[in-house]
Amino acid sequence: MPCEWTSNRLISIPTLIALCIALLGLSSSLSANETSLPFGAVFTMDNDAAGNSVHVYHRTKNGRVSFAQAIASGGEGSGDALGNQGALQIDPSESNLYAVNAGSHTISVFRITAQGLALQQTIDSRGLRPISLTVSGDRVYVLNASGTVGGEDSIAGFIKNEEGLLEYLSDSSFSLSESYTRPAQIGLSPSGSNLVVTERETHKITVIALDEMGRPNGSYSRDSEGLTPFGFEFGVRGSLVIAEGALGLENESSVSSYSLGPDGDLDVVTSSALTLQTAACWLSLSVDKKIAYTTNPGSDSISHFSLDFNGQLQLQRTRRRLLRAGDRPLDIAVSRDNRALYVVLSGADELGVVRLSTRGHPWFVFQRIGIPEGANGLVVI
Repeated sequence: MPCEWTSNRLISIPTLIALCIALLGLSSSLSANETSLPFGAVFTMDNDAAGNSVHVYHRTKNGRVSFAQAIASGGEGSGDALGNQGALQIDPSESNLYAVNAGSHTISVFRITAQGLALQQTIDSRGLRPISLTVSGDRVYVLNASGTVGGEDSIAGFIKNEEGLLEYLSDSSFSLSESYTRPAQIGLSPSGSNLVVTERETHKITVIALDEMGRPNGSYSRDSEGLTPFGFEFGVRGSLVIAEGALGLENESSVSSYSLGPDGDLDVVTSSALTLQTAACWLSLSVDKKIAYTTNPGSDSISHFSLDFNGQLQLQRTRRRLLRAGDRPLDIAVSRDNRALYVVLSGADELGVVRLSTRGHPWFVFQRIGIPEGANGLVVI
């Protein structure tokens, strides 16, 4: 399936012993320095069916990372590829991190502290197989890919209190365009009045209107400009930028941009600007919203587009030799200082750190560090 990638690498005994020794050294180092607040952090999760865990990497000012912590989520992963973006999210205050547990149908809430993460709550997602989250203000919404396991694809809303804990928002569960849509991501518009969901199976974008209390109040679905709409992010002035995997067809993937009006209508700004690469599914915008980055696992590459004030896209360059053959880049995130890209390299079970030029162009990979096999989701603070 396009936009669904996983790893089946085996670890040799000598490598495993070396890894254990390295982790013991890191554990001792963290015990001696656990009260010092790091410059930043990178989070991913292992999606392990035997017990999901979030893995924390401390980030220095120059962008380099080091393993810090793995903490159980209190739930179970799916153990397979989720075909998603947004499995991990943080609130705007960077006080809490939220994670999906696709195997146990729950959401975990962590407190972000100077010592790392602390699990605060695990709550039912009000559906099956949660795969994506969106957080804004006092609300959190989850996308449940229930159709994959015999249910009906849907979303649900939660109220977030001052401590970040969640309570289900009554009457906020809402179905997508069909019962089985293979959805990829959910996102709340900057105005807070609409939810957007990309559907891979139907090749549609569903917009769900919200009332003043945050409850669904109707929806409409429109055909995506390109096939297999997947990861997306909101830009300036209500623009919406969506990566399109194009069924995994060779060199056919693209990115489209839309203008999202207050009534929830989506008007096309740029229709399917080609990456000339394969399976552009994951997308992230620069901090200033002027550059869109896509990972192309079918081509082992990263593309970047310029994004103007009106939401027009133009391909700038694709770095074909930036990564190694077989890296299969998936989730991607930009550091808040706009100096580095962090990329889940699923084929190598590594996190790649890419230096960005002063103009935001991917320059070179200056660090690769091991991450769990099947890692899913990526957040940088």
